[in-house]
Formats: sequence, structure tokens, C-alpha cells
Amino acid sequence: MIIEGYFDELGYREQEGPYGEFFGFYGPVHMDPVFHVTAITMRKDVLHQTVLHSGRHLSWTDSGNLGGLNAELQIWKVLRGAGIEPAAVLALPATNGRQHVRVALQRGQPGQARYAISALHAVPRVKHVFIVDDDVDVFDDEQMEWAMSTRFRAASDTVIAGGYPGTYMDPVADEKGLVDKAGFDLTTPYGIPETVERRRPQAPRFNGQQRFASAQEALRSGPMFFSQIMEALGSKDGREIALELHALYEQGVLTRLRDGEWALKK
Repeated sequence: MIIEGYFDELGYREQEGPYGEFFGFYGPVHMDPVFHVTAITMRKDVLHQTVLHSGRHLSWTDSGNLGGLNAELQIWKVLRGAGIEPAAVLALPATNGRQHVRVALQRGQPGQARYAISALHAVPRVKHVFIVDDDVDVFDDEQMEWAMSTRFRAASDTVIAGGYPGTYMDPVADEKGLVDKAGFDLTTPYGIPETVERRRPQAPRFNGQQRFASAQEALRSGPMFFSQIMEALGSKDGREIALELHALYEQGVLTRLRDGEWALKK
């Protein structure tokens, strides 16, 4: 489809709107230029592509997804410029692709989550930043909710800063056009002993390669969980290991550590 014409010489002279805008609200009536159409030509099988810009589901919109891609690129650049290498980044299309940002960071130095939050608050349209460890998938809402409920302490892990200039049409900007920003540190605290209560459960994977001839020989290399002994012996179901551990326990040479690992008595 080809639309031919020209813009009126008076430029912006007609009121237009209201139209749905990228924040999910109607935008106010505003002045726009007038275009005079002189001809329209098209193929018989023409496909007219339009753009979805607003509505109740911003994640469906072109503007939300395109804005998210643009924001993610900017976020990578900002974090790398601050000396922080993210593992994954997501700018949520449901917030028009700019306001809410999720970032996964590799475990490094204490305080890096706060540095990342501070760096991203400098990005004009970013308002709320969620930082997680790289064992959390930022594209999975369920994992993000899990991190929020198990690793976040509201009193110490919330960063709030005010006085930022709001962007065009931001509905929460105050009478001076300023907005507040917040960051949420959903990472595992540093300096806490890594006990079994802080380990995420997952099904073990065995490669079937035997490295030791017996459980006792395997435990001479150090304490092991039952699944680790199975992997070390190339066991299929662990039955023979259970029998050997019982025999060693009866002999008084075997014990269990605080987190449940099997270990030989010294």
C-alpha cells in the first residue's frame, strides 16, 4: 500500500486523540500536523501492518516489546560500563518494556547488587530494579517470586531514591515532574555459612563412570552425600552402597556430619 500526499503548510494545527499510550492509560488530546492524501494505490492482496501501542496487556504490544529490547541493550552497556558483567537481563514488556528490569549477576563481591541498582537508576525510564543470583531465571516469573520470598529482607535489601525526573506521561510523577525509584536485592547474602538449608534441591545426574571400587574408598577422599557416593561408584540404584554403609556403621568406622554427609571417623 502506498499513500501519497503532503503535509499542510500550517503544520501542527489540529487536535488529535485521546489514544491509548505506552503506560497503559489514555494520552491527552494534543496538537498534530495535518496530512493531505492525494492518492492511495495498493496490490489486490495487500497486507496492511499496524502497530499495537496500548491496552490492558502491554506485553502484547509492539511498543512494549520493542522498548524492552532497546532498554536491555542500554542496561548491558550501563552495567558493563560500571564494571559489572550480568549473566542475564530482562526488561519486562508488561511495564512498557522500560520501567521494571530484572538482572541476574554471577556471584562476586559483596555489594555488587547495590552497585548495579545505583547504576540502573541513572537510566531515565528504569524505575524498579530486581537483582538476583544467576541460579535464578529472570525469564521465569515463578523463580523470581521464589527469590523474592526466600532471599529478600525488606528492611535491608530495599534501595529507595527520590527526586528523579519523570519521563513523558509518567502517571506517578509529582507536581514537579519527579518520580521515586526502587531497587530490590534478591541475592543470597554474603558471608553466611552454606549449610544444607541454603542449597537448592535438584535431581542428581550420573555419568555412569566408576571412580572408586567401594564406598569406603570413596569416603577416604572426603565426606560425601549418598548421591555423590552413587556417582563415584557408578551405581545404578544404590542398593549395594546402602548395604556397605550399614556394615561400616556397624563396625563403628562411619558417621554422619551435620548436613547429612557420610564420613569416615578419624
